[in-house]
Amino acid sequence: MVYLTPIEKDFSWRTRVAKEVKEAKIYEKRWGWVKQEVLGMEKKLNEMSKKSEFLKEVFMDEEQDNRDIRPVPESTNHVYGWIASKEEFQNKIPDQSKLLDLPPNYKLIIPYDSPYWCYLRS
Repeated sequence: MVYLTPIEKDFSWRTRVAKEVKEAKIYEKRWGWVKQEVLGMEKKLNEMSKKSEFLKEVFMDEEQDNRDIRPVPESTNHVYGWIASKEEFQNKIPDQSKLLDLPPNYKLIIPYDSPYWCYLRS
């Protein structure tokens, strides 16, 4: 094991910090174009996503959830099962008219040898 004096440790630390600062300045010159390219691609992707018919609901404002679970019943197992009895917390079947069809370049293929599996292919 090499023993370094406090002065040598301080010199080593200062050298590492100076090298790191120097490399940080060089990094932007060498690789700054990557950052600009990624930001440009992100901007294009966001614009395309906002125009997309399939992602329209993703960008819609979320509705406020006004459901309330109070009052909690006073029982020995008041945590389990009582919320499901409230109508506003029960699962609803989604409106079939809101479901969108697959894009024309996708089709659903159900293989004959395996009736329980479906594959989505393009």
